[in-house]
Amino acid sequence: MTKRYTLSGLIIMAGLLLGKAAIAAQSPHWLENNIYCLDCHVDHQGTTTACTDCHDNDTGGNYSKLDAPAVQGHAGFGCVTCHDPHTSAQCTLPLVTGSFSGYQIGEQTTTFSIDSLNIIDPAWSDPALWSTKSGPERGLIFTVALGLLDNTRTPPEYVDYSAEVVAADAGSITVNGTYAGSALSGTQEFSLIFGQLITSEINGRPVVFSGPATFAANDGMDPDGGDSTPNGVCQVCHTQTKYWRNDGSLASHNNGQDCTICHEHQSGFNANCNSCHGNPPVVDTARGGDGLVAVPAETGSATAGAHALHATADGYNFSCDSCHTGGMPTSPISDNNRIQIGFGVNPVGVIANYDGQAGLQSPYSYEGTGDTSVTLGNSLTCSNVYCHSNGAWVSTGKLNANATPSWDTQGPLACSSCHPYPMATGADDPRKDTHGRHALAGYGSCRICHYQTTTDGATIHDRTRHANQAYDVVPAPTFAGRPADGNQPLTFNYSFAKGGGTCSANSCHAYWGFSDPARWGVNIDLVVTPYVSALPSLTADRTITFDASRSSCYENVDGVPEERVCSYTWDFGGSGNVVGGNSTDTVIYQYGAEGDYTASLTMRESVTGKSNTASVTVTAENVAPPASVVDFATTVTGKTVKLTATLPADVVRLYVYWGDGKKTVYSHPATDVMTHTYSVGNRTFTMSVTSYDAAYHKVNYTVADDPDLVVFIP
Repeated sequence: MTKRYTLSGLIIMAGLLLGKAAIAAQSPHWLENNIYCLDCHVDHQGTTTACTDCHDNDTGGNYSKLDAPAVQGHAGFGCVTCHDPHTSAQCTLPLVTGSFSGYQIGEQTTTFSIDSLNIIDPAWSDPALWSTKSGPERGLIFTVALGLLDNTRTPPEYVDYSAEVVAADAGSITVNGTYAGSALSGTQEFSLIFGQLITSEINGRPVVFSGPATFAANDGMDPDGGDSTPNGVCQVCHTQTKYWRNDGSLASHNNGQDCTICHEHQSGFNANCNSCHGNPPVVDTARGGDGLVAVPAETGSATAGAHALHATADGYNFSCDSCHTGGMPTSPISDNNRIQIGFGVNPVGVIANYDGQAGLQSPYSYEGTGDTSVTLGNSLTCSNVYCHSNGAWVSTGKLNANATPSWDTQGPLACSSCHPYPMATGADDPRKDTHGRHALAGYGSCRICHYQTTTDGATIHDRTRHANQAYDVVPAPTFAGRPADGNQPLTFNYSFAKGGGTCSANSCHAYWGFSDPARWGVNIDLVVTPYVSALPSLTADRTITFDASRSSCYENVDGVPEERVCSYTWDFGGSGNVVGGNSTDTVIYQYGAEGDYTASLTMRESVTGKSNTASVTVTAENVAPPASVVDFATTVTGKTVKLTATLPADVVRLYVYWGDGKKTVYSHPATDVMTHTYSVGNRTFTMSVTSYDAAYHKVNYTVADDPDLVVFIP
């Protein structure tokens, strides 16, 4: 078998400064590109620098020793295992030979004037292909037999000259780099060779790399139909591979194809994702473009699902191993035929699940990796996955068990598909939460505090700040103030902490008078509760004392009250005048007329404007005139006492309590004889009297009013 080894990204080692007898096969590691022997050979004991010290440009080809095309080692072998940095027998078999008679030095290139061309390999008969057929990393090498004369040396001598072809036609060849030696005299010969400088023998076996005419061909000459000439550049080392072994067996894998279509040099010849499906698959067709799996067969999937949203730069740009950890792209993908599902976005030890296709087609099967299990219920949903959780894991390390919509559901998803919206903690979230408090205050939109994530509160503006295992708390430009004030500038600083972060220097909190700094998850409640009592005066007409001193005005911070300032606005429900009190929580009010009134008190917190109102019903009436002074007199005869008194004319009834538990009621006290006989003697009795007038006004008389109400019975 002779298999073509493409000219994409292969490494050439060091360039040596050779004399005029040398064959020019060292480019581009050559003095013209400012590369010297000691750039690769550190000392004379054979120590060398790593090829990747220079070959680190991931974005394409370059010809500077500081920015050469990047490559990755293959199976632990060094670059020089396959690439002879000095010369090789392969290079003595040129693809094209010819002669030139002059050259023109450009800014970064040199153009040679071609006198004659001799096409040896028919595949390279078109000069237009000489710089394009091998890709951007490495082209064909233009070599000058005997080199070019450099008369800047003493004495002048011929030096090796070779460089990559960057453009060509039948009359000229332009190469990369410039030459500052003397002009040509006469005609010189040149050759075109493959740029990779493949060594002529690898692993003790001869290598054939003669170009595209013989690549990836199984000659079928062995008795069992195998390859009788297993000397392709890839297979000379292979003894354990599934295909293209160096004994000539197993040579039926993608016969006639270029190995590096699937096994890119830049990835160390590992099979790449695009070998079997798009990377990522984003169209609903088998392979073709960036479609579904087509090699070795289709899986049964009808759509590319949410790959575009998850894994492209226009979406979340997640890497493959976010959902295929332990699988794509690091598993033995080729011919493994397993679809690995492992959610690497989850914390270690958190069990996730993917419910996959019930009808996954042969030869494919699912493989759950890490802490992920796979079921075959055909819902195409994942559950207990961080990026579709309510976000609590960042703070608590715990996930809710939300299941995602089907993989085939067209996005973007509604905010509430993963977490409550507006946000609030759920039953499976142990955190204290303050989202609800903000929503009740009119600040429920996510944009207010997560402005870089969502600028409208409904769609994701910057996906790198969403489902990214972090809380990106960034203020919006403004917040809504009081109607009279309109929008106000919003600024704050947020410091994350697992138990609840802290918001400080918050212009919104300062505007409304709340605590600053304030800790997220701390229960903060402003209590404004008026409590009113009313007491009529016993001495002043239509006068009521209103008392609100037991009202509440404070901020409750996790159960600890912090006093706030409230104003008191009274409405007495009728005309009159304030005649006393402190003008805030205690007021004495005299109504202008008797009657029933409903008085109310409104308390308002001075910063936030939070208010509440309480009311009380009162009766305003004139106070009865004071009772006349009564002078009681007593006469004791034996155990009988006689009570006399001068009573007001309007008294109609008198109750006399004799002090021994007995009572006498007199209906005509002005004329009745009031006497009482005690059953025991030798002791003192204290009497009291109650009178009622015609209007049922009651007056009590005790010994405090008249000492004569005390008698001694002998």
